[in-house]
Amino acid sequence: FWLYFANGIIVNILSVYLLGQGQTALATSTIVIAGSIFSVLLQPLLGALTDKLGRPAAIITVTLTVATACCAGFAVSRTVGLLFLFNGLMLSLTDSVSLLFEQLAAKNPFSYGSIRIWGTIGYAVAAQVASIVYETIAPVAVFWCYGAGMLLTLLALRAVPLETLISQKSESRSDRPARNKGGVAKLLKNPSFLLFLALCLLFRGVLTV
Repeated sequence: FWLYFANGIIVNILSVYLLGQGQTALATSTIVIAGSIFSVLLQPLLGALTDKLGRPAAIITVTLTVATACCAGFAVSRTVGLLFLFNGLMLSLTDSVSLLFEQLAAKNPFSYGSIRIWGTIGYAVAAQVASIVYETIAPVAVFWCYGAGMLLTLLALRAVPLETLISQKSESRSDRPARNKGGVAKLLKNPSFLLFLALCLLFRGVLTV
C-alpha cells in the first residue's frame, strides 16, 4: 500500500506541479518521461544486485532512501536538467523496488490478488491525497507525502519475510556461461517477447504520454 501510495503521489500530480511552476509543455513532457528512460538501465541493475548479493532488505532500504533523497532534490530544483535527473532517479528507483514487491506478492502462501489489491488502493488514495494537499496546503507539500510514504514502506518492510527474493543458485559457475550464451540475441528473436514489447508500447507508452 505505502510503496504504491508514494509512487502515486508523484505520478498523479507531476505534470500539474511542473506546469504550475512555470515549466513549458515541452519541458514538462521531457521531465515526466525521465522515469521511463532511467528505468531501462536501473531496473535490470537492481535485479542483478539483488540476485548477486542476496540481501534484498538492504538493497530495498538503500534504494528507497536514495529515491527519497532524489525527491527532496526535485522539490528544490528549478532547472529542467536537474528536474529531469532527480525525477528520473526517483521514479525509476521506486518502480524497480515495485518489481521486487510484485515478486513478493506472487511468492507467498496468500493469493496474489488479495495482496496486490492494496497496491491499487494505495495508488488510488494517493491521487486524492495529492490533489487535496496540492490545493489546500502547498504544491511542495506533495513531496512530504512521498517521503512519509517511503518511511512507512520501510517500517512495514521490517515485518515482511524476504527470503523468496533470494535466488537459488543450484548450478555451478562453470555451467552458467554456456547456458546464458547468446541469451540476449535469442530473446530478441522470441516471438512472445516481441509481442510483449509491442503491447507495452501500445499500452504503457500511450498511457504514459
